[in-house]
Parts: sequence; structure tokens; C-alpha cells
Amino acid sequence: MLRHFYTVLFYLALPLVILRLLWKSRLNGHYRKNIGMRFACSPLRFEKSIWIHAVSLGETRLAEKLIAPIKAAHPNTPIVFTSATPTARVQVMKMQEHNPDIHHHYIPFDTPMMMRAFIKKINPLCCAIIETELWPNMLHTLHKQQIPCFLINARLSAQSAQKYQRIAKICANMLGCFTRIYAQDPDHVRRFMALGASEDKIAAYGQMKYDVRIDPSVAENATHLLSAHPKPLVWVAASTHHPEEQYIIDTYVALKAQFKNLLLVLAPRHPERASACEKYLSQKGLTYQRRSQKGPLDAQNSVLLGDTLGDMMLYYQMSDVVFIGGSLISHGGQNPIEPAALGKPLVTGPHMHNFAHSFELFLEGNALVCVKDQAHLLQEMRALLEDPKRIKKMGQQAKALMQAHQGATARLCEDFLTRF
Repeated sequence: MLRHFYTVLFYLALPLVILRLLWKSRLNGHYRKNIGMRFACSPLRFEKSIWIHAVSLGETRLAEKLIAPIKAAHPNTPIVFTSATPTARVQVMKMQEHNPDIHHHYIPFDTPMMMRAFIKKINPLCCAIIETELWPNMLHTLHKQQIPCFLINARLSAQSAQKYQRIAKICANMLGCFTRIYAQDPDHVRRFMALGASEDKIAAYGQMKYDVRIDPSVAENATHLLSAHPKPLVWVAASTHHPEEQYIIDTYVALKAQFKNLLLVLAPRHPERASACEKYLSQKGLTYQRRSQKGPLDAQNSVLLGDTLGDMMLYYQMSDVVFIGGSLISHGGQNPIEPAALGKPLVTGPHMHNFAHSFELFLEGNALVCVKDQAHLLQEMRALLEDPKRIKKMGQQAKALMQAHQGATARLCEDFLTRF
């Protein structure tokens, strides 16, 4: 009954959802492209497939770790990725260059009719949902058609758990549709069980995000990018949100007065926001270069503005210190594991609840500095840059902690691939 009520509300809200997509397409035209896919109008037709739903770029990159094990077990079965964002679609298209059996489709709107139509076209052997993306009609349709459904690398922050408690009955119904829930750690297991997940369907397998693979070409590309700057200090501000960029730029201006060789790499979470960052850089009189211009960072430029996708590991490789965006505001932070894998010291704001386990691990392991506001950021960044030995030690700690927690993907796949 509750699902039917949700469906009616979804239909009523659908015009607003479409308008929101069109509004977002002002800055990114890809939101308008292929909009028919969101109505399950798909060119895809398969006798069988494996469906992976990864809502955005981060989840899609995580799901990429599953491809090799899946293809080893099912070499002739196409893999269909669904997502909600253009950045995720771009990532899947990159995967397709190496494996033509990988396909992308925007996730259809969550109505019974659209979900049934999409599932009929791709005939999935199973559906693997990455992290926490719960859609009532999607899960109900899969369950009704007896298609195994898995929640992979499942996470549920304490804050999100409180919100879901408001719709606990709907959540219990959705969680009951899963064949297996592979949670990140025991805390997440407890939160899912409090919402109605069955004890016999859930277990902690660790975080797949710790299983980082580093492309050997990254180091060479980083050296090339910095070739015009002998012995630079590099501060990377990664996946920032508004108004964090202003805090970062103001802090950088203050630091630059003391550290003449300090360079800033500013990489907004959403590359289309680079234009707004550009205006503020100009107001501060800073010389900068967009990453999309390619080539090394010119000698006269002290700021590299990240306006492309897929270059974050390159930025981390260049860095001496990394600030994790989304943490000075209540967004909840971004993934700190990739820079840790490269042995980089971490700086965050206090709002890291979306990555609480990693945050606490690195903080307690003396690999991360947590600042409370912009003034504290300046203070701690100055202290770090004045102490190269501390920077090196923090980076070593970060890498060691990250390596100690690897292996979740192999453990998970050993069980997951036997269930369909």
C-alpha cells in the first residue's frame, strides 16, 4: 500500500523532476541528451545481461572493480551500467573502449511501468546496486520477477539512518527484496538491520574503495604537468563545493606570501563550476590555467583549475598535501582513500559523515588533520608546509593504513558470483 502511495506521488512530481533535469542542462547539456532513456526508451536488447546500478561517478568507478571478476565468470554476458549523472556515463564510455560488452543507460524513472519495460529489454541475470541507492519500484519489480538483487559495498551513515527511520516500513520492504547485502563494516550492518534487513542476508565484507589500482602512467604524467616548475610545493583541493573554493583560494593567497613555490590545484566536484572559480581567481589576481588546455602548467601560472573528468589521480600524484572537499560544509565529505593510496597527507573539514569509517581511521592513525573552519585551515596548512618531515610521515601512515584494509573486492566476489 505504501509503495502504491509512493508511486502516485512520484507520478505527480515527475513534471518537476523533468524540469529539474532541463534546468541542470543549462550548465551541462548532457542532462538533456538521451532523456528518452529515463522513460525506458532504450536501444538495448539482450537475451541476458548483468545489470550494475551506480548512481554517480564515484559509485561507477567503484563498480569498475567488479568487471574483471564478472567477466571471468560470465565471459559472454553483456554488462549494463545504469546511472543518473552524465559524469558516470562518461566513465562507462571509457570502460567500453576496452570492453565493448559494457553498455550504459540512464536509470529510468522509478515507476512500475518504466522499470518493467527496461528489465524486459535487458533481461538481467541479476542486479548489483552500488552502496545505497534504494528505489521502491525498481526493487519490487526485480523481486517479483525473481531476479537476484545485491547491495554492494553497502553503506548507511548515522545521519542517513535517522532520515530513513521516518519511512522505516518502506525501507524494510525494500531491504527485504535483496538476495544479499554486502556491508562495509559492522556499524553499517547494525544500521541496516535496524531498518529491517534480515540478519541472514547481510554481513560486513570491508570497503571496496581501499582496493585502489594505480595506473603506472600517472607518475610520468604528473612529472610532465609540473615540468615548468622546479621543486614546487603542491596543494590539491579535491572535489570542492561552493563556497569552499573561496575559502581555499583565500587561504592559498595567504600561504603564497610565505611559500613562494606553492602551487594550487583546484578541482571542483562538478567541473562545470570551473567558470565560477575562474572569476574568483581573477578577482584575487591569481594566474591560472585550465586543465582542459592540456600541456604542462605554464611557468607564470600558479593555479591549475580542474575542469575535466578522470584526472583526479593525476592531481593526487602531483600533490604534497590534499584537502578533501565537501567537508567544510555539511555535504558530508568526499572519498579520502585515493590520495591515501598514493601516500599523501590529508586535510579535511569537520563534516566527513559520508566517509566516517575512513575519516576516523586516518584521523586516529595520524594521517589526517581535521580543521573546523577557514581560519583553522590556514593555521594547519601553514604548520604542515613548514614541516616537510611531518608531511612525509603522515603520507606514509595514510598509505600503510589503506593497504592494511584492502581485499574487500575479492572477498565479496567470492560469495557474490556464486549466487546467480
